[in-house]
Amino acid sequence: MSDSDDDWFEKDLDSFTVDVKKPENVEENVTLEIRDAKMDKEKLYKLMKGEDVSSYQNKSMEKEPSEASAKAKPKLSFTRMTAISKMSSLRAFSELYNMKNEFLEALKAKNMNKNLIILTSSCLFLACDVPFEEHKYILMKELKEIPTFWTQLAKYVTENAVSDDFHNGMEAVAKVLMRFTDISPKIRTSLKSIRIAETNKSSNPAFWETFSKFLDNPSSFVASQDTILPTTEDLLEEPKAEISPNIVKGAFSSVLEYRKTHMALLKEDFISPLRESIALYIKNYPEMTHEGLVDNIFVMPRVQLGHGEHGNAVREFVDLKFNENEKRKQSISWSEKRFLPGSLLIFTSNVTKLDDLILATVLPYDNASKNQGIIPLTIIRSKAEQKIFDGELTLIEPTTFFEPYNHVFNVLSNTTDVNMPMKRQIVDADVEINAPKYLKRMKSTKITEKGINFDISDVNSYPKAELFGLDASQMDAYKAALTRDFCLIQGPPGTGKTHIGLEIVKTLLRHTKEKILIVCYTNHALDQTLNGILEETDKIVRFGEQSKHEVLQNFTYKEVGMNRDHLVDGALKHLLWMTKQERNALSDEFHKIQVSEEVVQEKVLENVQNQMVSVTKRLFELNQLQTLLRIQDKRVFGMTTTFAARCHTLLQLLQIPIVLFEEAGEILESHIVTSLTPKTEQLILIGDHYQLKPNTTVYRLAKDFHMNLSLFERMINNNVPYVQLKKQHRMRPCIAELIRDTIYPELEDAENVLTYPNVPGMGKNLYFIRHEELEMSPKHAKFIETSKQNEYEAEILVKLCLNLIEKGTAPEDITILTMYQGQKKLLHEMRMKYDPKSSMKGTKITVVDNFQGEENKIILLSLVRSNLENSIGFVGIRNRVCVALSRAKEGMYVMGNMKMLKEVSGIWKKINEKLEKLGAIGDFIDENLLLP
Repeated sequence: MSDSDDDWFEKDLDSFTVDVKKPENVEENVTLEIRDAKMDKEKLYKLMKGEDVSSYQNKSMEKEPSEASAKAKPKLSFTRMTAISKMSSLRAFSELYNMKNEFLEALKAKNMNKNLIILTSSCLFLACDVPFEEHKYILMKELKEIPTFWTQLAKYVTENAVSDDFHNGMEAVAKVLMRFTDISPKIRTSLKSIRIAETNKSSNPAFWETFSKFLDNPSSFVASQDTILPTTEDLLEEPKAEISPNIVKGAFSSVLEYRKTHMALLKEDFISPLRESIALYIKNYPEMTHEGLVDNIFVMPRVQLGHGEHGNAVREFVDLKFNENEKRKQSISWSEKRFLPGSLLIFTSNVTKLDDLILATVLPYDNASKNQGIIPLTIIRSKAEQKIFDGELTLIEPTTFFEPYNHVFNVLSNTTDVNMPMKRQIVDADVEINAPKYLKRMKSTKITEKGINFDISDVNSYPKAELFGLDASQMDAYKAALTRDFCLIQGPPGTGKTHIGLEIVKTLLRHTKEKILIVCYTNHALDQTLNGILEETDKIVRFGEQSKHEVLQNFTYKEVGMNRDHLVDGALKHLLWMTKQERNALSDEFHKIQVSEEVVQEKVLENVQNQMVSVTKRLFELNQLQTLLRIQDKRVFGMTTTFAARCHTLLQLLQIPIVLFEEAGEILESHIVTSLTPKTEQLILIGDHYQLKPNTTVYRLAKDFHMNLSLFERMINNNVPYVQLKKQHRMRPCIAELIRDTIYPELEDAENVLTYPNVPGMGKNLYFIRHEELEMSPKHAKFIETSKQNEYEAEILVKLCLNLIEKGTAPEDITILTMYQGQKKLLHEMRMKYDPKSSMKGTKITVVDNFQGEENKIILLSLVRSNLENSIGFVGIRNRVCVALSRAKEGMYVMGNMKMLKEVSGIWKKINEKLEKLGAIGDFIDENLLLP
């Protein structure tokens, strides 16, 4: 998962329902039909602004309604439906779902004439032609129980010639129906008639053949009903279902197999650490009173759930009882990203049995709530016999952030044969490369770039590399990205991956009208890329609030989108308001069930909880539509993988044809797939599978199940054509030599690296200081196996850093790297001990995994591992070795137990031979290394 985004998606849903101001051009006497009552607009505006309307008198309701009118149901008129049918699908969506009950009532008519069938169908098509899965599911759940409509629709489709738009609309409806297994036999018969007619008449008979298979065997097509939410069995027992490994080379047999494989891996990667941590807690703290970090969970006994107002809404919350426990309040380190919005919280009164498991997700909250220890929640699972607001509970908080797992899992669960993006390449492993479809939309593919004319679709017409200021391999990458619908560009360290990516994007911006999505693993890489794109266009939106780039602050969604209230239509605002009222009513209903003294049936509680989850999903979809309306005039959209995981609906709404991933070798395949949509026409992956692999929480899933195999690497394994950049512009040749033959045999040195100055005060620009001083594990890391320290290395490297600064190197030109978080902490402690004057201020100390894609003039590297067991852990992984040894430009100084490393690792054996050949390895720092 990528570094976390403290972005606008983590804010309260309420804060994104904009204040509704009365439009100047609205007629005073216009009335709206709202569900079963009429309300004039003035009152509606007051309600939506939160004003008191208790004394307000609606003029249209001053008279007592007659008995007949009281019984009459509001209707959706033919005129109104005609107006809706002429709207865009997004506008029609808001209008129809505002009047969903009336629309469904209209579809129950028994004797529809052709005009009415066409009209109601047209409205239905628009309602289904939007990427709001929860809204469509709720509508179709009711519509599939109206057999008269389907009978009449089947008769009309069978007996009449219909337009292409009608065929497309029928396909959109059928795709929604494919989410249900419980379609009645009578409606199934009507659908079979529609299927036969559409197979013969439509331009997409292949889809209707697929739909025929669905009707015969729905269970093999319906989106998965699995959930990533853990059960008691998940947390206390090993998984019973066998988990299939990711396929390293070759095709998946179907989308179903692909979906099941990645969903199972995601679920186990999230739940396994919880299972193991809870087992550790039970084993080591049988009294169940321990509070704090236990491996991968934080445990907090004696908390209480409550119910009340939060902001403008009624919500459940957890009281951490700061008022009774000042020590707890002081001990919580918010910098450890505790209680992030979107996090999963587990509550129980019995950790040993977990038989009263309560699951909740954290809602956004402000600093006042944080200081009081009041965290608002959405309760998503509890049992009927529980009274969750009575008594104290133990809180279990996973350290693994739940939200990206949840969103990616849910997108995968809704993936089918008919909506899987890039299926031919990703599932079928087809190596055939085609031209991007958008090239056909260009008025002319003949363009002028840098003063040179050529045909963008014809690789043979491109100019020579030097005329574009590129080397030969960069030019090959440039051609591939502009002519292939599935493009892989592999870039070893320092070969200019970001540079060539910018050249590609700038060319596309200048010569096409297409929107482009930029996705990066880290905020640093995203900022770097978007800042370069600003040289070409300012029509960009940077999602997330983790940008540290000053210029980009003006292009964040917060700045770009929040001042565009006028672009959000009144129908959407009204629908948001109504949906919020529904959510509040459900929260009240849930509270009534909890405080009731009567026995509540499990199904009743389950139904309310399911509705609460549904309304939360629908609010999220509506907020994504708000976002679209505010930014749809932009051309470049930038986000991290974490952000992309949670806004799939927005990506579907944007309908972006070109998607470019930086750092693609570092991103989980499931995260890439969920960033694509059926409208994706070109995927450009730029990365390096020889550097860091995707990160999994569970090492076993990476080692034995290949979960850390990126889509980038899997496609290369499947012989999908790719371009490798070959000329490095970063490392002094002696430093590059360490990775040249061992990892990148074709790596060449650019001219600029041949002229670097020597490191001031040092006799050598590259040196490995070998030793056999033993490592240690931090005292606080009782359950943390991955945190190692080596005091000897930390002390020597801090002193060496101070010596470099004393001899003239600027502190910010030095970075100290290590493989381990424990060593990073120790290095900071040594800096405080040996640098009282803060000479090292500006020197960055960080772990290798957080430094991919970055560089500095001088790197000091602590390898840490030195033990009697010859265990080298991360230090033996080729990908991490590659990153660690390729960050330095002018000088690199490494410390480690080379005797142990070369005995157990083939790659370190080769590196040792190179170092000895260069005379760049020794047992201590002497006069050959440090100059007077």
